[in-house]
Amino acid sequence: MIKNYVRYIVLMMLLTTYKPSFAMHTKLVQYLVGSTLISGVGYGVGKVAAKCDEYKREDAPENVQKWARKILAEKDIKNADSVPLKLGDGWRVAGGSFIQIDKEEAYSLEKCLVKKWPTQNDSKEKVLAEESLLHEGKHYNNGDFSKGYILLGLTYAPVFQALVNSNKRLTIPMVAFSAGSLLTYTRYQEVEADRFAFMNLSSIEKLEISKANRLRQAEIFENNLLTNPLRSKNNRLENIVRPMLSKKLHSLNQKALESSHDQNQKKRIDTQKKRLIKLADFIFDPKHPDFRRQVAIAQECLDKRKAERK
Repeated sequence: MIKNYVRYIVLMMLLTTYKPSFAMHTKLVQYLVGSTLISGVGYGVGKVAAKCDEYKREDAPENVQKWARKILAEKDIKNADSVPLKLGDGWRVAGGSFIQIDKEEAYSLEKCLVKKWPTQNDSKEKVLAEESLLHEGKHYNNGDFSKGYILLGLTYAPVFQALVNSNKRLTIPMVAFSAGSLLTYTRYQEVEADRFAFMNLSSIEKLEISKANRLRQAEIFENNLLTNPLRSKNNRLENIVRPMLSKKLHSLNQKALESSHDQNQKKRIDTQKKRLIKLADFIFDPKHPDFRRQVAIAQECLDKRKAERK
């Protein structure tokens, strides 16, 4: 794909150089030049960075690699037998080049895999690791890295046009719209990866464990928001907003107690609380669906799989 982008960039640059009356006097060509440059440069830089990162990272332990490749192959993930499996902080697909497995989970999983009689905790670790692997496998198989940069170019091309035409008044709204569009698509990718993982866990029982884990994460997040709003601070904005949201939630809880006899008022208060929690969740992690949404997706998949089993 990077070769195609290079060809597009060269073509657009030639048009701009030799046919200025054709190239930069039409909004369509400006849009094509902008989207191609943004997508091509971003994709190329991302690929190079991922390759450099890949060489520096340690390979996953042998038994973890065998376990992971078996699962990926069973789910028809491309390059299941050859995609590099590296260790790092957290799970991710880096530049569409390799799948990163959380280092602590990998070492713990390696111990589980060599035991003849796994404990209940071992089983839970395997389930959550399988879910994470399927999630990242979906991103890798779907080419989400490449698609993200294509969308980046398409959405930020109007910003390029505004800059070329020195239209500063439109630049800020265009940036806001482009960022919003990209974020919306990123969240869509994450929902689809979650859904794929839930639908492809090797048993319904494992899906129930996974759902229970997501529910526990939601409850911990909401409890921290109320009792210790700075405990999970992730960025400056969160550091400012979380205490404000926490104070508002305490106020709504008090109102709910005072309005215990008024069911309609309690429903309105519950709706306001859910909105505040969603906002806090979005600030904490704007790229992924909120915890309660993840629980809902898991339940949808659970209902579907149970219906298919009947």
